[in-house]
Amino acid sequence: MIEISPEFAAAYAGCVVGYVGVEFKTPPEFTDDLEDEVARREREFVSHYGQSSRAELKALPVLSDYVRHFRRFKKTYHVLLQLASAAEGKPIPRVSPLVSIMLTSELSTLVLSSGHDLDVVHTPLTFRPGSSNRDIELLGGRSQALKDGDITLNDGDTTLAAVVYGQSVHGMIGDATTRAILIAYGVPGIDAMELRAHLDDMVTLIGLTGGRPVINGPQVISVGG
Repeated sequence: MIEISPEFAAAYAGCVVGYVGVEFKTPPEFTDDLEDEVARREREFVSHYGQSSRAELKALPVLSDYVRHFRRFKKTYHVLLQLASAAEGKPIPRVSPLVSIMLTSELSTLVLSSGHDLDVVHTPLTFRPGSSNRDIELLGGRSQALKDGDITLNDGDTTLAAVVYGQSVHGMIGDATTRAILIAYGVPGIDAMELRAHLDDMVTLIGLTGGRPVINGPQVISVGG
């Protein structure tokens, strides 16, 4: 479902990426079980991190590797900002169930992910290094030039996601999505076990939506391996 370009294999040799595919007969719903689990984790974020400084959050295992990658491009890891907000008691947005699952799991594992509607995008999706002569279309219709060397996910010539900028509006998961692929991005320093833990956690949360979804994966791929 995903492939690695030769350029990406050379630039990010030794890194890991991964995915899990999911298919529902009908769009997933916020069940009581899912809502209870998200709410439980929200309380845990306050309990675990409520007294932590921003510097202490930045130094957390896994999170610190993303902070380092983002610093390379003079950007701030947005999961760090979201974790700081969650530690203060800000609730996780209840968007569509799959989007909320990704957000919840990102805060739990600190690993970055994106989600894409398989009825819109075309697999295999390709990992490539970013190039500043290519753009990504962000929310609100804003076009943004990519950062040279960043990690990007692509559907043919369309950039679906860039690590430092987030997802494109193209192929985003919505309320009506029944077939999706969730991608996990391992920057330098993230190992296969850490990435797999994120994918497994999303599968666990998906299982709380009911409906017996068909799961493809999780699959972890070693870049250049």
